[in-house]
Amino acid sequence: ISGLEIGKDLITVENKIIVQEYIASCYIADSDFNNALSYLQSNKKLIESNYGVEGQKGIQNQNNLANVYLLMGDYPKTEKILINNLEIAEKVLGRKDPDYALILSNLAGLYSEIGKYDLSESFYLSALDVRKELAEEKNTDYVNL
Repeated sequence: ISGLEIGKDLITVENKIIVQEYIASCYIADSDFNNALSYLQSNKKLIESNYGVEGQKGIQNQNNLANVYLLMGDYPKTEKILINNLEIAEKVLGRKDPDYALILSNLAGLYSEIGKYDLSESFYLSALDVRKELAEEKNTDYVNL
């Protein structure tokens, strides 16, 4: 029996998710998006079965999937994932959360990429507002210029 076989029961779901995210990021860096998607989709199943559909891990996984689809040029799929993810993040995390702001920024980037500049600006400004609010809460010396 190999060391991997003996240790496989010691690997937690959390660790498997982390390792698969890392492997996916390596494939993304190598522009091998199909393999990256394979690992991220595997993570999606792990996350949904162990943590539920609507949670922090699921939101982060969906952001990662959307980014890969964006890199592949599949803009309709990217938009669909991000809009759905925004709705989940608003419901689960609220509008004053860094991940909510990140999704707004990702949508802004998508709309900029496809030439919908008015929508892009709107989402960027919304993301900026969230980040300003968060900065004000964390730093009472924050000055709004």
